[in-house]
Amino acid sequence: MPITSNYIQATDGYFYQLSIVDNGDGTFSEQYTRVADPGPNTSAPGVMLVQDLFIAMMEIIGATTLDETPDASDMQKCLRHTNLMLASWSGRKLLLQTGTQEFFQLVPGQRSYTIGFGGNFNTPKPINITSAFIRDTSGVDFNLTVMERDEYDAIEDKLLTTGRPEAIFYDAGSTQQSAQMGAINCYGTPDAPYLLAINSQKYLTEFTNLTDAATFAPAYFRAIVYNGAIAIWRPMGRRGAIPADIQKAADESLRIIENINHRLPIMKIDLPGTSAPSDESNIMSGDWI
Repeated sequence: MPITSNYIQATDGYFYQLSIVDNGDGTFSEQYTRVADPGPNTSAPGVMLVQDLFIAMMEIIGATTLDETPDASDMQKCLRHTNLMLASWSGRKLLLQTGTQEFFQLVPGQRSYTIGFGGNFNTPKPINITSAFIRDTSGVDFNLTVMERDEYDAIEDKLLTTGRPEAIFYDAGSTQQSAQMGAINCYGTPDAPYLLAINSQKYLTEFTNLTDAATFAPAYFRAIVYNGAIAIWRPMGRRGAIPADIQKAADESLRIIENINHRLPIMKIDLPGTSAPSDESNIMSGDWI
């Protein structure tokens, strides 16, 4: 018997229900059934519950059917291995729709700030900071250079300058920490309560409760289900190689997300005769070096 997901609303205004069907030859196929009104449901259109994703994963690998209630231990296996998968996805930039922008208040005279749960900036520690700017007390924004470690280390006197910061250096800290904490170092030292805005790449939020709504965009559901099915293949006792149709669907679903999230870089070049901060241009990044 097929297993069905919650309803998804398409751009044509109709609701569709996804069914994953066993073809009887060791392969599975997707079927979408259009309905005018899904009726009462445990989640809003376009939203799936965490447990729905896990059940779909198990159905794909033949570990459960529609008329069965999965064991609690099997659901916990799905939870554990799906969270491991999401953590690894966080390191693939094209699997993230956009970075996270946050604002933090700087303290006059304080140059360095910890960032992480319980830090000066109490927020999940970023993987990296891609860009940043300073907003002064008049509401005017000024771009900040995000320095690499070798650039920051090359500054001989990091305390020499006091005023509006011109750059920041983000130190993510060591790989293994009892409490994940990073540090943002300003150059120079703030002389006013400026507002620091950072755009960063962060880890995807882990699933916690089975009855929570999965807070991903709809395009991610298929990728989570098929790649999750691969992640639980061995833990659920399956032997042999991953079936080709499951692997193909998993790879295809990730490519779709990467295509959605891909952004063409904007290259810059200065016109001859215009002033530039230095004499050479880096054609690979568009920055002057």
